[in-house]
Parts: sequence; C-alpha cells; structure tokens
Amino acid sequence: MTWVERQIRNTSLRQLGACLVLLAFAAVMVLKNVQFLDNYARGAVAMSQDQVRAVTGLPQLSRNWVALQADKVVSTGVYSRGKYDHTIFSIAQLGDRLLLIKALPDRVLDAKALSGGLLAADMETIGRISRLTKRSGDASAAFLPVMLDTEQYTSAAVAVVLILIAVPLALAILIGWRALSRFNAPSSHPDLRAVCGQAANALEMLSARLEHDITTARSGLKLRGHVRITDTHVLQRGWFRFRLMPLSDMLYAYSMTTTTLLYGVIPTNRSHSLMLYFADQKMRASARKAQTAEVMAHLARVAPWVLLGHARELDKAYNKNRSGLIDLVAARRKLVAAGSP
Repeated sequence: MTWVERQIRNTSLRQLGACLVLLAFAAVMVLKNVQFLDNYARGAVAMSQDQVRAVTGLPQLSRNWVALQADKVVSTGVYSRGKYDHTIFSIAQLGDRLLLIKALPDRVLDAKALSGGLLAADMETIGRISRLTKRSGDASAAFLPVMLDTEQYTSAAVAVVLILIAVPLALAILIGWRALSRFNAPSSHPDLRAVCGQAANALEMLSARLEHDITTARSGLKLRGHVRITDTHVLQRGWFRFRLMPLSDMLYAYSMTTTTLLYGVIPTNRSHSLMLYFADQKMRASARKAQTAEVMAHLARVAPWVLLGHARELDKAYNKNRSGLIDLVAARRKLVAAGSP
C-alpha cells in the first residue's frame, strides 16, 4: 500500500470512528425519548379531574400526554426566561386542588380543552407563586405534585426530537458507507481515480514524490487547515478529510484579505487566505500574510499556466463559462510545455 493510500485509509478510519459516535448519539436519543414518541404516536388520553387529582407521581402514569378539563384557568404573571425557553405559568383549578400549567406567552388556554404532558411539578415556581399570593399557611400544599406542559407534545417539539435522531443517523449511514468503501479500497477515492487509470506504477510514483515533497516542503507552503502546496499538487490531510488536487487542473488563484469591522466602522481583525480554483472544485485556504506572497510566487514558478490575481471577469467566467476558462488555461499549459514564453 502506497503512502497516499495509507493517508486515505487513516482518514477513513477516523471517519468510521466519528460515525460510531453519531450512531451512539442517535441510540441515546431514541432510548431517552422512546416513551415520548410512543405517547405521541398513541395520542392524548382523556383524564377526569378525579384521575388527575389522584396522581401522586409520574411512575404511575403509563401515558403522560393527557387531555383534561378544569374549572378555570388563571395566569400567575410568573415567567420563565431561559435562553431558549420563554414561557408563562398559569394555574388550573381542579376542585380543591391546583395544577400548574406551563405555556408559551401567546397561547390562549381554554379551561375546557387543556392538553399537554404531565411532568413533575416545578416546586421552585410553585414557591414563587405562593409567596406572591401572600396567603397564610402553606399555599403550595394545594398544588398537585405534577404540572401540565402544553408545549411538550406539539408538532414542533416532536420534530426537534425526530431531527436529533434522524440527522445523526443519516450522516452516520452516508459518511460511514463512503468511508468503509474507501477504507477497503483507498484507490477508489475520487482524487486517485484519474491517477490509477494511467500507467501501472503511476500511483506508486505519485505517492513517492508527494511523500518526498511533504517531507522537504518549505514552511511557507504549509498552510492552516492541514493544507500543503507541493510542486505538483495541493494536498489537504485533515483529521476527517483528504483532498489531492493536481496543479495541472488549477485555473486561477489569488490572495484575499478579510477585515472585520466593529459597528461597520472600526477594524477589529484582519485575516488572510488563498482562493484556489480548479476545474471541478475550489478551495479557500487560510494563511499568514507572508505565506500568501510566497505561495503565489511558488505557483508562478511551478505552474506558470495558472492565472494569478483576482479579476471579476475570471469569477464570471468560472461561474458561467467554465469550459471556456478551462480551454484557455489548457492552451497556456501547452505553450509552457512547448517552451514558449
């Protein structure tokens, strides 16, 4: 196995490890929400006031998505203002007992048609409400040990749970399948297919040259993001990514400076990067200011057919007439090969 194939295999192995983490996360989310999803699938169960008053704890409830009727509902004016949670608390009267209700501020509560998930009562909020009523004795004793969360079984809440399960699972399957195929056959990587289709020893020769170039590359050509510029290729060996792009496919390149402004006026940060455009992809590589000049000089020396410097016409041609731009650069490369100035 060549050096390049080993790099691809190592990257694929790390990707497979990440997929296992995603699968574990999805499994945890399924186990954590299995009762929630089961309740949602079966729908809300109607409970009378007597049945609700008889609840002393959540373990006795096989289904906690309930629909009930109250004598009346009164807003307490007590809000919960978390980072992602802006709700208001109300009280439902069920005979001589009180049920704490949590709802969005804009939700209109109908005492005759209440619905939501029964959860353990928020005793801190109940204590706040009791202090606000300024009643003698323990006012909190009238509250039930459970509360009604009207937002627990909304379609939005269910969608969030399903997304937390489906997205990691889909990523694990898609990435894992690709990583497994490349782990078993590193030469199937798209950046190596063209090389493998050449002479029988083309991959071995390329790998040996890349390994030598990486070992002896000047520090100025080692960019951030694990990007390396050699005499023949742009190589990226990230923790989860491997890219190998021949300079013969590069169309144009330019350096770019990005300035961050505070309030749109005061410059607070300035970063530098290189934009590298190839026939079928492009890359933005972060770099130090001194590196950008060194890389541009390096490209001018080893790949003189590449168009250097930014021009709106090049951006327009790349987006709307890429085939024409490819032909132009190919003609420049033929001139270089023929020894023309």
